[in-house]
Amino acid sequence: MCLLVLPLATTLATHALADDHGGKLAVGVGAFTTLMGEAKDPDAYTELMKQNTSLSKAHGSSVAGV
Repeated sequence: MCLLVLPLATTLATHALADDHGGKLAVGVGAFTTLMGEAKDPDAYTELMKQNTSLSKAHGSSVAGV
């Protein structure tokens, strides 16, 4: 049993450290937010979102798409 546990523990520890899971992540690095909604008129909603960028500015978005 010990011969099985030691290689397994070593393998798992190596994978955890190789993916840099040990350190703290900086806020906003690699993060994204998805906003989903339902509209009665999707075309009008799309035009509204293109003209009104206050929602993406409120979230602090660097890029946004509709």
